[in-house]
Amino acid sequence: DYPRFLEANRRFHFTIYEAAGSRYLINMIAGLWDLAERYRYRYMFLKDRADVIQGEHRAILAACQAHDAAALRQAISAHMNHTLEGVRAYLIAEQDLPESEAD
Repeated sequence: DYPRFLEANRRFHFTIYEAAGSRYLINMIAGLWDLAERYRYRYMFLKDRADVIQGEHRAILAACQAHDAAALRQAISAHMNHTLEGVRAYLIAEQDLPESEAD
């Protein structure tokens, strides 16, 4: 159920962003988040991506709970890099489709 997963993903991330206590930061991220929604939704269809994301979120949560800044930096960096790789793979695959299928 991808729509539910995407909503849970948003709640997870925004719970962390809100902990920073900056309304400016939340508004800026929310705008960028909404702009990327199309890619995020399609990217979720890549093989096994939901399982990878859940594992990365568990690592981020564990580091937060342990107050381990080094582990948190590593977990967030891995999550961001894997997300970037996934979006790139999606965009490359989309370029290979005939124009009518790429929409």
